[in-house]
Amino acid sequence: MTTLTSKDVQAFNAAVLELHATQTMEEFSAHITDAMRSVMCGEVCAVNWIDRRTTIALSTIYHPAAPVAEEINTLAQTLIATQTPFWLNCADEPQAASHHMSRTEWRKRDIHWACRQVDKEEFICFDIHLTSTLMLSLAEMRGRYGMYSPAERLKLKLLGPHIQQIYHRLAAQTGLALGSHRNLRVAQTTVSMVALKCEWTPAARDLLADYGVVVFLDLLPDIIREWFVVQQLALEQPSETSKGVTPLQIHRGSRQLGIHLMRSPRTRTYRLVMQEKEAIDENDALFQGLGLSPRESEVLYWLAQGKSNPEIAIILSVSTGTVGRHLENIYPKLGLENRYAAGLMAAQLLTAKTQAAIPGKVPHRV
Repeated sequence: MTTLTSKDVQAFNAAVLELHATQTMEEFSAHITDAMRSVMCGEVCAVNWIDRRTTIALSTIYHPAAPVAEEINTLAQTLIATQTPFWLNCADEPQAASHHMSRTEWRKRDIHWACRQVDKEEFICFDIHLTSTLMLSLAEMRGRYGMYSPAERLKLKLLGPHIQQIYHRLAAQTGLALGSHRNLRVAQTTVSMVALKCEWTPAARDLLADYGVVVFLDLLPDIIREWFVVQQLALEQPSETSKGVTPLQIHRGSRQLGIHLMRSPRTRTYRLVMQEKEAIDENDALFQGLGLSPRESEVLYWLAQGKSNPEIAIILSVSTGTVGRHLENIYPKLGLENRYAAGLMAAQLLTAKTQAAIPGKVPHRV
């Protein structure tokens, strides 16, 4: 039976006390990663909010956030379900790659390649069921293989009941049910470096079809091929003036499909990593005229739609803390004091624009 030392118990109790001090859903994910780092001494921690009906991550919050690029996170989401037998199957005990396979077997998998892009060797996961439609999957990554001790796995497991209790308290206070958000999708395919032939998965074909892009045999559709040729040059022959690889964005109503290009030298292939997101519509241009950055305009738009900070964070795939910082920048730029005033002003601007687009309507001045 695994036991904890007095030092472990003290560290765990201190982390739990800090975790229970959480007052808002906006800060919950960040407090969870802080607690994980305190009890696990990990290098990169992640909180995945998972829709249990689709097993798709509604949001992933990293700490520290900087090492994990968006395309790497998206790629990991597409690989982890098929290449890690413990993914979303760790509700009883935390499990790591080293618990299921040898180092040699692990290094043959593409998900290991994705981990290496952020200089990490393996990770451990633990699932926490919150509601019938929502769960958390906690993950911690390290730069060495097979380093998770029984005591560390126990401390991670003991966080579960506390996180459940805090979530239900915050949900009751705010009326927010994170599991009610619309489901988004991710998919990937590989492209041969030589012949540009694709290995299309059914998920990738279906996702593209929903955006009016038809895949024929193993070929690249025209809209993707034209983008691919330009981005391939930027990837293979970077220059001082190159801006790197630019994702291809395809819009459909209130959603957008982003396609990222990555290169895998080990297998001499490219990867097309696709992620569907909520898309801000043309109204964001109106807010940019107020001196806001594009991201601040997006935050303001969703604020005008009555979204809370956690909801905006999920829509934009950022942390709730980042949303809060954007709002702190928005208020002085607009000469306002709080989110209520900013939301009201944005709603009035949207209403005025809508009325201006209707023949015979005279928009109210804001």
